[in-house]
Order: sequence, then structure tokens, then C-alpha cells
Amino acid sequence: MTDHTDATITWVVFTYNEAARIERVVRNLRASGPVLVVDNYSADDTCRLAESLGARILLNKNPGWVEDEDTARAVKAAVQTPWIYWGYADEMMSPETIDHLKAIVSKGHHDVVSIGKKNYFYGSFCEDAFAGGALPRLFRKDAIDFTGNVIHHFGRITVPDDRVYHADPKRFFVHQFISHSTGTMLGNLDRYSDIEAQRGSAPHPMRMMAGLLKTFLVNYFVRHGYRAGREGFFYCFYNLVYDVFLAMRRFEREHGYDRTTIERRNDRWRDAILRQQGEAPEAVDTSTRVMP
Repeated sequence: MTDHTDATITWVVFTYNEAARIERVVRNLRASGPVLVVDNYSADDTCRLAESLGARILLNKNPGWVEDEDTARAVKAAVQTPWIYWGYADEMMSPETIDHLKAIVSKGHHDVVSIGKKNYFYGSFCEDAFAGGALPRLFRKDAIDFTGNVIHHFGRITVPDDRVYHADPKRFFVHQFISHSTGTMLGNLDRYSDIEAQRGSAPHPMRMMAGLLKTFLVNYFVRHGYRAGREGFFYCFYNLVYDVFLAMRRFEREHGYDRTTIERRNDRWRDAILRQQGEAPEAVDTSTRVMP
């Protein structure tokens, strides 16, 4: 077992039922410092496997995402090193990238290291398609404040800009391995869009159509998603579907649409058909009707 007595960085990995992936992730990081697996009460062997490879376990119930204020507070309390790397079970880094991050930390000129990621979809590397902006994934404990943070954001950097290092995205990045099949994709889209739709508003249809088209063209052609073949095409389209899901969720929230209210609206059309047949619609109290 590696001695991490003088370690500077704790490599945090968030998990939930990640028995199939956790071993490779821990092996990827453990030589570079202590690994803390923050587990959302998995029902599989995630924790046992991680512990067998030398990782510490922190059980923490999250709200469906892990950058919330309470989770961040629990992680900071559990970490015993001055620096935290914020990682996930579907990611790995090259040895060159890990060594580069450690070198930046050891120089002492920065308090935050921002690094981007590149994605694999259906097992194919998607180049820069939807690589996304870099995030401050490596930071001193007090350099990022997660107070009031919301989903798909990463807290507030509390240090001056010159204390933030931006890793070269061409050479140093996180590899994210997306393992969703169609069924799990839909569940993922549903869960995250439901959370994120609690803020923001649905865009105008024409603006949304233009934005979706531009986003697809940029990521598929300019950022070389096409090089991944059909896998790259479906990856780009998958990201657009999330935007559509999110817009629909926000539209439903703004108009109070759910199964019950939609059925009330449909009843007006159904009743009109009955009237055309000379049938008087029955007086049905739908105010308390709950759809299955």
C-alpha cells in the first residue's frame, strides 16, 4: 500500500453503483495520493472494491448531483490534504496529465487548476465535440465556495484570476467514458432536466431551433465529432435531445402542465366530439383526478 503521509492532493471520486468501473478509476489515481470515494449508498460492490484497492469511503446522500453545498461541505471535512481533485467514476486521466497537475500544485503559484474533458460515446473517441468548457476540478479547499451552488455549475472561485491555472486543452484533459445505452440515456435526460428546469425559462421556438442547428454543426463538423463515425453523430444528437428535454420541462413548469392538467385540456376536445354526436358530456369533477 502506498504511503500518502505527505500527500498534497486527495483524489475524490463520486460513485453510485459503480462496481463495473471503480477498480480502473482507483488504479488510475492511487499512486498519486489518497483516493476518497464519496458514495451515494450504492447497492452493489462499489465500496468493497474501492476499499480493497486502498481507497477511503465517505457515504454521502446527495440530491441527484454532487456539486451541491452540503456534499461539498462533507467532502471538505473528510479530506485531510490542502488540495482536492473533484472526479467521477466514468473518468480517467493519462499519466502525463496527472503528472502535469501535480507539478502545477507543487510550484505553489496557483490555488485552482482548471481542466477540460473529452468524451467517448459507444466506445468511440468524439474528439472535441461537446468537450465543454474547462472546470476548476483541482483546488485548494478554501479556493472554491459551493454555497448556493446549482446543478451544472461548479461553485464560486474565491481567489484572484492570476491564482487560477488553465491547463492546455490540447495536451491535458480528462477522458470521460459515457456508458449509457438508449434506455439509461432517457432516464439520465429525464432526471437531470427535471432538476435543472427548476430555474430558467423555455426559449422561443425559433431561437431554440437556430441554437440547436448551430450547436450541432459546430460540434459535429468544427469540433470533429464526425471523426467518431455514427457514434459521433449520435453523441452530438444526444446532447441536443437534452436541450429539448430541458426546454420542454421549463415550458411545462411555466404553464403548470402535468398529466392531470393536460387531461383536463384534452377533455375539452373530447367533449366537443361527443357534442357533435349529440351526446351530452357527463359532468365529471376532474379537479382531484390523478393520472397514473
